[in-house]
Amino acid sequence: MESMKKQVFTLISFLAGLALFSNALFAEGHNWPMSGYDHSNQRFSPLDQITVENAGDLKAVGFYPASTKGARQQTTPVVIDGVIYFTVPNNHAIALDMNTGKTLWSYDYEIDWKETALCCGTLNRGLAVKGDKVFLATLNSNVIALDRKTGKELWKTNTANPAEGYSITMAPLVVGNKVIVGSAGGEYGIRGFIDAYDTETGKKIWRFWTIPSPEEGGWYGDWVAKTELGDDLHRDIEKEKANKDKYPDAWKTGGGSVWTTPSYDQQLGLLYVGVGNPSPNVDDSVRPGDNLYTNSIVALDLETGKLKWYYQITPHDRWDYDVASPLVLHDVNVDGQKVAAVSHASKSGWLYTLNRETGKLIKRSDNFVPQKNLFANPTKDGVNIAPGARGGANWAAPSFSPETELFYVLALHLPMDFTLVPAEKEAGVEYLGGEMIEKESEIGYGVVSAISPENGKIVWEKKEKSWIWTGGILTTAGGVLFYPEPTGVVHALNAKTGEELWKHETHVNIDAAPVTFMFKDKQFVVFSSTKGLHFFAFPDEVSPEEMEKETTENAENGKEEAKPE
Repeated sequence: MESMKKQVFTLISFLAGLALFSNALFAEGHNWPMSGYDHSNQRFSPLDQITVENAGDLKAVGFYPASTKGARQQTTPVVIDGVIYFTVPNNHAIALDMNTGKTLWSYDYEIDWKETALCCGTLNRGLAVKGDKVFLATLNSNVIALDRKTGKELWKTNTANPAEGYSITMAPLVVGNKVIVGSAGGEYGIRGFIDAYDTETGKKIWRFWTIPSPEEGGWYGDWVAKTELGDDLHRDIEKEKANKDKYPDAWKTGGGSVWTTPSYDQQLGLLYVGVGNPSPNVDDSVRPGDNLYTNSIVALDLETGKLKWYYQITPHDRWDYDVASPLVLHDVNVDGQKVAAVSHASKSGWLYTLNRETGKLIKRSDNFVPQKNLFANPTKDGVNIAPGARGGANWAAPSFSPETELFYVLALHLPMDFTLVPAEKEAGVEYLGGEMIEKESEIGYGVVSAISPENGKIVWEKKEKSWIWTGGILTTAGGVLFYPEPTGVVHALNAKTGEELWKHETHVNIDAAPVTFMFKDKQFVVFSSTKGLHFFAFPDEVSPEEMEKETTENAENGKEEAKPE
């Protein structure tokens, strides 16, 4: 407790000397109002106090301890008018007052782990804030509204049974009177969905099933042997069709998770959702067909939840190539005309850019990670494939800069052996049908890529030794790109050229995307780590050496003995 008091006091001392600033500062652009900054998910900020010329002068100016007890931290803070709202694993929510450095409130959420099945750890990617409410989605599949001033629970709605594998890891999206959430848990053989709930009452407004029933047209699709661009999927279509009657109910456990926050086009009234892999992941023999709408980008009418269009990136997936990274809305030049587009950085290693009104493919980029045996069939003896299930662009949030007109991706080169191991589905047990294992001799690397959605070319790339990328990228009007390594090193690059401008060692693991905002006439960049929030800005009255020393000590003090959950 004394250590925590010291750390909070350190943050206060860094900020207390700054002059108070009027509420006019917190106009559009000065806050970080939602997970992807705005409904486009571009993660681009119009702030320009930090520039290519001065980014090298950034220093650590504060640290707020918020231990995750050894679990990975993937939250994106929301910052509004000097208050930071964020989560830590196990769905605890915190509001931090930047004026005082003190916790305004903390909402501690209890989960019955005996009744909850989780695929990928106690991960939570953040909150949504709208009006007088803060919205939280939980690992045991609840949606919760909290009072923004006090953190008091206002309503709680259950979406599905967590014992069956249903969970929610995404930060909710609020549009008008609707809070949007999607189910995770495809690895347990659930039937995925995305829901809209009333922000005032918590009542469900609509549900879109990511696995369509036979009455809704079914999930068999067109039985395609190749992708639209001619990639051979190595499917035995005749054998699949022969198995159709043997597995008539496979759609009921077909997977289709929604991992990350959707994007929204107000003009078109469309919600863009990335849908995950089919279930079981590797053993395709029990799920004939294209397995709609898995591995797809789907566009839904916001008011009704009805399907407008879909684009299936990987039909009949057997490699866990789910649409995991957030979908990003932006404009792109097509034959000299600006076209409204939606882009996705895929786990198979390509950037896909579609017309967001029609769903038609505009361009697929050059591959931004190496590819080997792509779309080969997993076998009983195993086959080495790149990207692996954790390779390519996974959960890490990309960014698009309207100034450079480039799309920025964090990706991973990590080949894996895919081995077929058929198994019957059991309640509350992962339903994979195989193994996906990386070899120590083939541990790859991380790569940051700048890609032109217009021509699909990679403009620049930067490789890192770190090989687990689940953080994210931030770009700004100052021409600076920020990203973390999972080892704890944070970087600033020239967004146009990829030249490194600045880096800093936090001494703790970082798996979360950075944000930026203005407070008291100063632009801050904040990274969320396994031990708390790290603040960077241009220093004032405290010497850079003292700040560097204090932040390092605080990170060390924040460490505690804890077992991963």
